[in-house]
Amino acid sequence: HFFAAFSVLPPSAAFGGVGALARASAQLPRWVALLMGLRNRSVRVFGLKTEPAEPPKDADDAPIVPGGAVGIFLVLARSADEILMGLDDKHLDFRFSLTLQTRADGERAIATTTVRFNNVWGRLYFSFVKPFHKLIIPAMLRGAIANRARVGAIELD
Repeated sequence: HFFAAFSVLPPSAAFGGVGALARASAQLPRWVALLMGLRNRSVRVFGLKTEPAEPPKDADDAPIVPGGAVGIFLVLARSADEILMGLDDKHLDFRFSLTLQTRADGERAIATTTVRFNNVWGRLYFSFVKPFHKLIIPAMLRGAIANRARVGAIELD
């Protein structure tokens, strides 16, 4: 029901692998983390899924594999250049893909999101989320470039 894709061309050799891109993307900008906290407090009353208060201590070192997690998202599938994450809830199902394309002129990082509404509540919920979504995903990609130095370009998995 909804689809969006955003991409950035990081400085050459910025990530070196999709795992490094995912780890760098999971470190959300502060304003995004604050919005997510507000969202979680607001929707908890309706029984919607919320992220854990604090990620596991070893999450940064854990391999990125199906069944694991990157930030708040469950990893559904992984290939050499893409990690597919998602969350299904009673009101909507959300998928988030991070792809790292290797090109002659460097890398292209692509974030793609899809949303399927399960009922009218999903449509209503997303009508509030959509304007923020269009700001958050590009900010997350720009933040990933800045965070890359902290997570390194080494693939841990």
